[in-house]
Amino acid sequence: MINPSATGWIDKFFLKQKTSLLPTETHFNTFYYKVRETGFIYGHIVAFDTPFEIVTKGWLQNEISKVALLNTLYGVYKLTTNDSDSEKFISKTVEFYNEMNPQGFNLFRKVLPDSSASLNLEKIIDSRVQTNVDIISKNFSHIVTNALLFIDVLAYSQYLTHGKIPEKYLKKLEEAIVSIVSLALKTKSNKSKYDDLLIKLFESSVRYSKFSKVNVQSQNFGMDELKLDYFTTILEKQYLVDMAGMALWSDGIIEKNEAYFLYKLAELTSKNQ
Repeated sequence: MINPSATGWIDKFFLKQKTSLLPTETHFNTFYYKVRETGFIYGHIVAFDTPFEIVTKGWLQNEISKVALLNTLYGVYKLTTNDSDSEKFISKTVEFYNEMNPQGFNLFRKVLPDSSASLNLEKIIDSRVQTNVDIISKNFSHIVTNALLFIDVLAYSQYLTHGKIPEKYLKKLEEAIVSIVSLALKTKSNKSKYDDLLIKLFESSVRYSKFSKVNVQSQNFGMDELKLDYFTTILEKQYLVDMAGMALWSDGIIEKNEAYFLYKLAELTSKNQ
C-alpha cells in the first residue's frame, strides 16, 4: 500500500509497478491521449495509467497529484529514452528539476544534498504540487495548479531530448497558455465571474514569467498575435488546445463561436507539424 505522504513512497511505487520493464507506448500521440484520459491534463485526476491498479481511497488531492506527476514523468522518460530503469529515471528527474528551478523560487528548500535521489525527488514533487492557498477560491485553485503540472512534463521531454531545457522555454510556454486561455474566454458571449477568476488563477499560478495583462486585454489582440510557431511537438500542440477547451468548458457549454475558436486554434497549431 503506497502512502504518498510517507517517506519512501517513490521506491514503493516502482516496487509495486515492477512489471513495467519496457516502454508502454511508442508514439507521443498515444501517450498524450492516455494521459488525458486519466484527467491529469485538466487537473482533475480520475485514474492512473499503470500496470497495477492503485487504490486511492482516503487520499488527499495533493497525494493523488504526486503519484500522477511521477507516473506521467516516468511515462515520457520511457517514451523519449526507450529506457525503463527507475533509478536512472529518478536521478535524471532530480537533475531536470535542479535546472528547472527558477531564480528566486525556492522550490527545493527541503532538499538535502546527502539524501538519496528518490527522497529528494519526493520532496521536489511534494513542493511542486502545493496548491495556491492565497487566491480567491482554494477549491478551484487546485484544478488550475494541477493542470499546469503538465508544463513539467513538456519541459522534461525537452530536457531529455536536448540535454537541457531550451532557453526561455518555460516562460514562452506559460505566456502562450495564459494568452490562449484569456483569448478563449474573450470569445464567450455570456461571461461569468468564474471567467475572470479562471484568468486570475492562471496568471497567479505561473512561476517562470511575469505575464503582461495589457496585451491580451487589448481589443487588437487576436489569434494571429499568439505566435505559436515556437511549439512544434505533438504534446505541446495538444496541450495548448486542451487548455483553451478547459477554459471554455468552465460553464459546461460550448457555443458555436467557441467551437470555431477551438477549430481555428487547432488549425493554427497544426501548421507547424
